[in-house]
Amino acid sequence: MGRWLSRDSIATEAKNGLFNAGPTATIVLGSAGLLNVAGAVSGNGGQTGGAGLVSYSYLGEHWNAGMLARKDSQNYAALVDPTLDRRNCEAAATLGYTAPVFGSLSGGLATYKAYQGQDRKSASLSY
Repeated sequence: MGRWLSRDSIATEAKNGLFNAGPTATIVLGSAGLLNVAGAVSGNGGQTGGAGLVSYSYLGEHWNAGMLARKDSQNYAALVDPTLDRRNCEAAATLGYTAPVFGSLSGGLATYKAYQGQDRKSASLSY
């Protein structure tokens, strides 16, 4: 499909009346990084749901960065244990710098909101 699209695929899961399926694509942004997009629909016991994900990553000579955003509808079904947290949405971002003499410094922020289970936020800083 051209040099800007590195891969595309359809992901599927199915078990005991539950299914989910959807496309995913990785778009090459040249020296600006990679953009990943994915979407899915699901069905379980007559209820349908959907989910979407966008992520970006950049790796340069000294700088690196990444971000992720994901949203699941309330009825989105996956094969994971239903007693675990049920994701509503999540987002994360990272930024890092590497200096040949001093090493690497990176930081990140993340948030997770659940329909069922614990909401959480985190921050990290590493050298």
